[in-house]
Amino acid sequence: MNRLLFFSFFFSSLFISCSSSSDRTALLGKWTRNDGGYQLEILSADASGKVEAKYFNPNQIHVSEATSKIEKGILKLHVTLDDTGYPGCTYDLEYSKEEKSLKGTYFQAAQNQSYEISFEKGEP
Repeated sequence: MNRLLFFSFFFSSLFISCSSSSDRTALLGKWTRNDGGYQLEILSADASGKVEAKYFNPNQIHVSEATSKIEKGILKLHVTLDDTGYPGCTYDLEYSKEEKSLKGTYFQAAQNQSYEISFEKGEP
């Protein structure tokens, strides 16, 4: 009985890990913010939550941190910018499978203000 519980737990954990990894692939590609020419490019996103991202306005802005997580079935993306004019600015976004968009907030640290924004997916 204990072995059956162990194998059941092991395989269900493996399944959750695999499905989480495949869900994160929806983030991959180029995303354009609806209210300007800002672009977010997601190069990789693994099951551990590590994300490789680039941000452009129109020149490249340094991304100091990018992570993803799946919380209550919702794929979430956090991006921290750290460059001239952008120190401490962040994006907290949620992926909408139906709309194929990223929606959430942009925190402009210098102004201490948050803005509701959305990104549409462009070319892969």
